[in-house]
Amino acid sequence: MLRPSTLSLLTFVAFCMFGCAANGPLFSGPTPLDPTSSEIVVYRLDKFARGGATYFVHLDDTEVARLKNAGFTSIPTSPGTHALEIRASAMQSFKPMKVLAEAKAGVRLFFRFEPSVSGSPVVLPNLIFIPVGFGLEQVPENQALIELRTLWASPSSPDTFNDMMCSGE
Repeated sequence: MLRPSTLSLLTFVAFCMFGCAANGPLFSGPTPLDPTSSEIVVYRLDKFARGGATYFVHLDDTEVARLKNAGFTSIPTSPGTHALEIRASAMQSFKPMKVLAEAKAGVRLFFRFEPSVSGSPVVLPNLIFIPVGFGLEQVPENQALIELRTLWASPSSPDTFNDMMCSGE
């Protein structure tokens, strides 16, 4: 029989692993794009590493979306050079990642953000540290469309208690 404290811990761990995944509509393919505009799609594959963390997507220093595990966001924008940045809440040790996106009229760009385990766990008394590395890279459209098939839309802002808990606000 599980003690109440163990059950509470297991419930919390389950919430952290599964409660913070994207839960919007499943990606249904690209929509027609206005030939005078462009779009940037940022997505995150379903991974265990940092699975419970929500990241903030900024375009030209303005927060435009939240990116959850197994999620994606589509950002309509104008043609030109844009600064795409992924940030984390103050509670996470994460250095913001920034890339320049060269958006052209009538073109959709795809970027994959990927936290991944980057080394062996460090085990100390009463503490386990698992090193995590991060990547933000532009992906060819044909590859991105395959990877996006199993992903869900992430919220553009924290509109629920769950969203606020997952982002660490």
